[in-house]
Amino acid sequence: MSRSDTSPNRLDVWGASLLNKLEGGARRRRKREASKKRRDILKQTDTFEWNPASKLKVQRILNTDIEGLSPEHKEAFEGVRIPLRKIPVVDTCETVFAVADLGEGIVYYDDIEDGWEVGQLDESGNLQQRGASQFELFHILNRLPWKLKEIDRES
Repeated sequence: MSRSDTSPNRLDVWGASLLNKLEGGARRRRKREASKKRRDILKQTDTFEWNPASKLKVQRILNTDIEGLSPEHKEAFEGVRIPLRKIPVVDTCETVFAVADLGEGIVYYDDIEDGWEVGQLDESGNLQQRGASQFELFHILNRLPWKLKEIDRES
């Protein structure tokens, strides 16, 4: 049995449009509908518009995340917290917001990845390399158990 015996004839499926024998108005209408569908699909897939987060937005995110921390994590974070500071990223036009100074690095919010990350500053105060993690604040604090141990020792 050949394929032509089992699959429908293209002419049966597409009819007169396959042969370009539609009336002028009907052909234009189908083209318009197809173009509109194509534009709608492109709008759904290609319209990611990123805008840098404002200081206020990052402050709100930080406040919300702090509320969700355990008392130990809150205490650890308060020990390293700094006022929100905008930090430029090396070799890009992007910036991040630093919220904590760990001595050997900073905790910052990355609005592109929509998450928290740890990074190091160069001698100019710029972020050397930006990570691509989407950590919650408690994930960052869990990665820093030595800060929690320092607080336990001071108590």
